[in-house]
Amino acid sequence: MLTMNLLADGAWSVSNVVTMLVAIMGMIAVAFFAWKAVQRQESGDSALEAKLKADDERAAKGRREEFGVPPDPPAGTSSEK
Repeated sequence: MLTMNLLADGAWSVSNVVTMLVAIMGMIAVAFFAWKAVQRQESGDSALEAKLKADDERAAKGRREEFGVPPDPPAGTSSEK
């Protein structure tokens, strides 16, 4: 019912739709370039990478303790047969 009223009032004209699509595409482009800039900056930061790795290991240990999952097998071994 609301859609019919909007169409009848001319709220969804072609120019409004085009404007909305251009705005959405602009937002996507800005988000993409911001993401690429952050990725480029973070890739050269070894201190940040070390902190992220330590945080991942801490989180994995916490999950194992909380849910009772056995610890990871030692490096170089495989559980597949």
